[in-house]
Amino acid sequence: MFWYFLLALAAVIGLLQLGALTVWVIVLKTLLLVVLAVVFAVGAYFVWKYFNKRT
Repeated sequence: MFWYFLLALAAVIGLLQLGALTVWVIVLKTLLLVVLAVVFAVGAYFVWKYFNKRT
């Protein structure tokens, strides 16, 4: 996991030097939205399973 962070940091620095920061920000926002959607979906699924088990 730490290596992925270092790779992402290297990519950010490289893109900063290229001046393509706006593209990177758009990509990051999209990735963040996707991650949030996945986390929400998984959370909702487990909550639904938990409540289904109780009834």
